[in-house]
Amino acid sequence: MEAAVNPAAGTPASALTQLRDVAVVALLLILALLGLDDSFATREYLVVGGLAGAAALVTAAMVAGNGKGTEVFLLVAPVVYIVVGTMAAMRGDQPIGLPSPDAMAGLLAGTITAPGDFLTTIPPVDATGGVMVLPFAIGFLSAGAAGWMALRTRRAVAPVAPMLIALVLSIMLGTAEPGRLEFRSIVFAGVALWWISVRATRSDDIENGNRGQLLRALTTSLLVGAIAVGLTALGLTTSGDGKGADLEPDRAVLRGRVGSGTDVSGADNPLSDFRRYNPRPAVLGKDVFNDTLLRIKGLRPGTRLRFVTLDEYDGSTWSAGNRTVPGADDALFQRIGTEIDPQRRGKSVTVNVEVLKPYGSNWLPLAGELTSLSFDYSDGRAQREDVRYNLATDAAYVSGGVGAGDDYTFTAVLPKDDLRPNARGFQTDGQLQPDGRFLDLFLFPWFKSSLTPMERVRSVARYLHKNGRYSDGVLPTERQYSAGHDEQRLGFDFVASDQIVGNDEQYAAAMALLANRLAVPARVVVGALVPKGGRVKGKDVKAWVEVRVADGSWRTLETSTFMSRRPPKRTDAEVERPAEHLAEEGESADLGKPGDQANGQQRRDSGAPGTGTNGRDLRSRLPLLLPLLGLVPWLIPFTKWLRRRRRRMSGRGHWSAPWVGGWREVVDTARDLGATLPVASTRMEQAEALGHGRSLALAADAVIYAREPDEASSAEVFWRDVDAQRKAMRSRAGLVRRVWARFNPASLRRS
Repeated sequence: MEAAVNPAAGTPASALTQLRDVAVVALLLILALLGLDDSFATREYLVVGGLAGAAALVTAAMVAGNGKGTEVFLLVAPVVYIVVGTMAAMRGDQPIGLPSPDAMAGLLAGTITAPGDFLTTIPPVDATGGVMVLPFAIGFLSAGAAGWMALRTRRAVAPVAPMLIALVLSIMLGTAEPGRLEFRSIVFAGVALWWISVRATRSDDIENGNRGQLLRALTTSLLVGAIAVGLTALGLTTSGDGKGADLEPDRAVLRGRVGSGTDVSGADNPLSDFRRYNPRPAVLGKDVFNDTLLRIKGLRPGTRLRFVTLDEYDGSTWSAGNRTVPGADDALFQRIGTEIDPQRRGKSVTVNVEVLKPYGSNWLPLAGELTSLSFDYSDGRAQREDVRYNLATDAAYVSGGVGAGDDYTFTAVLPKDDLRPNARGFQTDGQLQPDGRFLDLFLFPWFKSSLTPMERVRSVARYLHKNGRYSDGVLPTERQYSAGHDEQRLGFDFVASDQIVGNDEQYAAAMALLANRLAVPARVVVGALVPKGGRVKGKDVKAWVEVRVADGSWRTLETSTFMSRRPPKRTDAEVERPAEHLAEEGESADLGKPGDQANGQQRRDSGAPGTGTNGRDLRSRLPLLLPLLGLVPWLIPFTKWLRRRRRRMSGRGHWSAPWVGGWREVVDTARDLGATLPVASTRMEQAEALGHGRSLALAADAVIYAREPDEASSAEVFWRDVDAQRKAMRSRAGLVRRVWARFNPASLRRS
């Protein structure tokens, strides 16, 4: 390698020095690209990115070695990018690709589209196809820029900037919980610090005692040192967390935030068409009651086979959609690769499904959490490329539909889905399924009871089971019990009727909607219970309800708890009133004016992990900022100040937001001072753990769980008490701990 003339210093750098700079750039590139390790199925992406970096570095060295300027490098680099890119990133299944016109066009298009395709595919992504342009582009652009600046300038920091950008991009493009991110980032910061120090002390100006250059070198070293300290603090504060203790990601990434998912609004709705699975006269249309829809191998009898998950109600029907699970970035219908990492533990199964003609749908029947999928015939109508899977709902959509001959095999894990008697509902902020508010009058007695939300759901389920009757509307005397689950059918023609009569469609639709209005997230699932022998017929198709519990998982509310199987009779008496039902269960409802008591979640159920958005965005993004330019020590106090101002503002969000934010400010102050609070605890439990603040917690609960704002409650007065409480907590701590608390990032992470 010829020595390149450095225009900044006016003297040529030695070949050994240039080789060292190139080697450091290559090492930093590998460390940066490893941020994508959990996003790809194999490390072939690392080979492609490494080849891109090598090509860029060789190009930079050759141009610099011949004494050419930046304009020549900018002319040569794009040509190398296209030629090497078509050979490495666009090679497909071949050992090496050919730079054909189609491959070149695909490379240029992939440079723009690859990030979107990558982020809208459920990881791990197969390391094939157009997505491989992504690591190639990151490797070539970052290594090329860093290598050129390292060879052509004496500036200590400039060559590190492109590699730092590559690291940040890899983190943002990666998964929310990448393995060993902290360790790799610390190593990256250490190598960068060493390299900057070496390049800075190599300057002739420093050797001659130039104070300005020396000051810049020292500032640079301190800057990168702050990066290392910040990353070390991140590693220490995250390493002790128990897995699953927090339902929100520890760091903000682009995955789940880019793209809106495949539109499934045009798909068929098995719930709306549920009566085709029931026997009915020919004049009402053909049914598939006795027809075999699927042949299943690999699942035990009684296993639930999911057709579709419906979790969005618009006043007329339950339907599937994207971003329908609050707080879940993966609630999107996305592409899948060869494998999918399961989110929960369970029994592993391998299932083969033979699809017969009577089953024709956009929805792919699955069980449990999908881990892999392959279609048995390559010439079938449906292929894996047509499948879009929703991690949050475990539903799979096939764009062209699935029908006879589209047999497939899938692997999955079957996590436990039973609803324990002592289960608590997932805590939420705000109303659930607002288009179901027409049921609130029916639910008024339960709102006024002292039951927890989950207890209310179980009580309503018992009410429906006790007073309901089952009918498909087939018999001439039962034709008035129509299909559908719109506002009229579920309201005046069902729960508010003199007789509660319907089939799976009405019971499941109503029960899920009632649970949501009682502040317990719920959704409708249409599927089948696998019969003995595995031949799934129309009569095996059922609709059931899943509710979300405190740990964030979805559990099945047994159909037998809310759906009656007794047929209606003319001699049936009118249904009992809800208040009478509660009285029989020993629960007296205060039926005073609405708003006298809280109808939201009661204090004994408020310890469940929530999905509140107050402060979530800033806290989830903070870990991403730690590697950026070492500004952690100064950003943390400023961030806390901004968070405190936002929490204190009463004109934004829900009217109870200042009380929610005020108590969180007290808890965060305690955490910054080193206090350890129990996970998933109520405000009263937190106050008891702190040893003070009980009256403040009571005041917060009284406002937060009220049906409507209380004019006597003042957010300004509450926040004065919050400030006094925080001041008292700090005064009881030692000087060192008080100073450290201002810079402690503990409260900026959800715990």
